Amino acid sequence: MKTKVCKDGFVWLVISKEAAYQLFSSDIEVFRLYDDDSEGACDDANDIRFHNGEFGIEVGFIKDLLPRCPVCENALIPSRYEGSDWECLECNNDFFSK
Repeated sequence: MKTKVCKDGFVWLVISKEAAYQLFSSDIEVFRLYDDDSEGACDDANDIRFHNGEFGIEVGFIKDLLPRCPVCENALIPSRYEGSDWECLECNNDFFSK
């Protein structure tokens, strides 16, 4: 699978034109993706048919996808140290995945 991360930290799952048709017909929101990090919702099958660029479905903002520290609520990052899964750079705690 391919993803696209925009400058604002938003993540898209990039899909093929064929997948865009299938998902669109299943009432899943599909977007046309542009090189300038903008997007446009596909309102009908012609939006897919005539677009020659990438298509995507929303994943979300990176900051919202990372787990939060239970001590200070900052985003955790994958641990740099063996023996823990996540670490908080703010309060310097290490955590294990549940």
